[in-house]
Amino acid sequence: MAKSTVEEAAKTRQKIIDTALDITLNEGFEHITLGTLAKRIGMSRSGINCHFPRKEHIADVLRPIIAKTLVDNLEFASCSEFYESWVNAIDHNPHFVASVRALGPIVPVSEGFGGLKNRIQCTDKNLVEQTIYQAIGYSVVKIAEQMSQKEASTKE
Repeated sequence: MAKSTVEEAAKTRQKIIDTALDITLNEGFEHITLGTLAKRIGMSRSGINCHFPRKEHIADVLRPIIAKTLVDNLEFASCSEFYESWVNAIDHNPHFVASVRALGPIVPVSEGFGGLKNRIQCTDKNLVEQTIYQAIGYSVVKIAEQMSQKEASTKE
């Protein structure tokens, strides 16, 4: 069998990334396996393995893509602007919610928390931490409510 061109390899890699992103946002990162990706894309597991030898390599590629969705929806000029933008995104942006849920398994807590902490423009570091904890707490409650509502509607 002929080797693929660089262009074909890049397209295949992008297809893997797109499929992994879709699975991560809609089902959760824990549902990604090389076998699942291969089946959804219609290629062999070893073909996936050529581009991403381990699941962690996929996480490394997805992390900045998902993080960008978060950052693009947030304001960092002050603690109050950050919190208001977070609440608004949780309440009105399903892509943001999916990104929050997806980042949990692929971003170390210290990196995610630290990244937010370093972006919020406020000299009171205790207030920054408190604001982030409030935003995360709001997310936990609202996402749980959304999931409960979704489950209830599917049972009807």
